[in-house]
Amino acid sequence: MKALLIKDLMTLSKTIRFLLFFMLIFACIPGLNMGTFVMVYCAMLPVTAVAYDERSKWDAYAAMMPYQPRQIVLSKYVLGYVAVALAMVLSMLARAAIGVFGGESLQAQDYLLMLLYAMVTTVFMAVTLPLIFRFGAEKGRLVLLVGVAIGISAFSVLAAPLARSLENMTFTPLQLFLLVTVSVVLLNSLSMLLSCRFYGRKYA
Repeated sequence: MKALLIKDLMTLSKTIRFLLFFMLIFACIPGLNMGTFVMVYCAMLPVTAVAYDERSKWDAYAAMMPYQPRQIVLSKYVLGYVAVALAMVLSMLARAAIGVFGGESLQAQDYLLMLLYAMVTTVFMAVTLPLIFRFGAEKGRLVLLVGVAIGISAFSVLAAPLARSLENMTFTPLQLFLLVTVSVVLLNSLSMLLSCRFYGRKYA
């Protein structure tokens, strides 16, 4: 899998350099939202890597190599996780440095919130990659856009009842963190299983 990651990093070298430049700029902007934007972009890097593979017909060459479909699929997830983790760490370091010089140091809850944001951004990857492996990069993106539109419409209808239900629930920060962690892990695990199955059917 190490060789597969190196291949993706070399393929995405220009994109990664561009991303690192803007990552440092966004991390220096007050507020955590810009750091979250960078992490979301990092979570989408595996989709770009799959699109490059399809364009260069790399999967046909991979079929002649000693790689299992599971290794190829999981390497995309690892690429996304590493990119998100790197974005989170750099954003934390930049904001901590700014806090020291600006006199406003970050609290423990700020770091915990950033970690929560990082985990939630992997949901984008967990939802997108199975669609990409099932329908291809171009069709998968279209299916995702349709799904997002449907999801936004459904959320607009269910937002009010859901908000009333949540008002009756009380979560401590630790309970919320554990709930989000378990949910993200389960969703990503299911996403990996689906992606491996779709890729195996398509290229086996």
